[in-house]
Amino acid sequence: MAEAKAVVMKFHAASNTESYVPSEEEREPKPYTSAKPFYCNLTLMRYSLINSINFFVVYNCNYVITLNTENLSGDCFLNFLINGLVDIPAITIALLFSNKIGRKRLYLFGMAVAGLSLLCSATTLMLIEGDAIALIIMTMVGKTGTRISMCIIYVWSDELFPTTMRGSIMGIGVTCGNAGLVVSPYIARLSTIFPEVIGPAGPLIFGSLAIVSAVLTLTFPETKHKALPETLAHVQQMTRY
Repeated sequence: MAEAKAVVMKFHAASNTESYVPSEEEREPKPYTSAKPFYCNLTLMRYSLINSINFFVVYNCNYVITLNTENLSGDCFLNFLINGLVDIPAITIALLFSNKIGRKRLYLFGMAVAGLSLLCSATTLMLIEGDAIALIIMTMVGKTGTRISMCIIYVWSDELFPTTMRGSIMGIGVTCGNAGLVVSPYIARLSTIFPEVIGPAGPLIFGSLAIVSAVLTLTFPETKHKALPETLAHVQQMTRY
């Protein structure tokens, strides 16, 4: 037993996670259900709620922009091609900078870019109806921002929650994201049926949702170069930065 413990401590020392080794009391089995610590911890509940909102907003904004591409002015085939090509720089940015500037800053950057671009496109629809090129550019910039955030949210969410609840909370978040995906075709369809009403209101609403998502995420800790939390106590330590 002592030899096995020495080997485990050697691995923890190599990965700089000695503080995450459970104590004798933590290793003792405790008679509680997996949901009880979740409902008893306000920090975990707040993180889970904001995480679910973020998944819904990211999925909804991303797919509404994608499905609404055919309603933009100009050649619909060219717009669809651009809509697919913007994924390349978005995914590249997420891959290159997630470990350099951190998950939090990159997610905030993506949602801020998406929100401001969609708000600007709403203003363009209301004030400069004939400027189709400006509208397409701002919409695709917004799509790039949502795509960056969609790449980051999976990694960041996994690193926020303890091992015992990570799968359950991620399942809740992805379910909320899929709910946003399900309603997105109907929202895009409404902009075709009522273009004068839904046209300017759509980007205004989704741009505001993206900004709200970015503001709520300010309460999340940065997880770059940090070990995965194993217990609720580790989540509390991360909250204190």
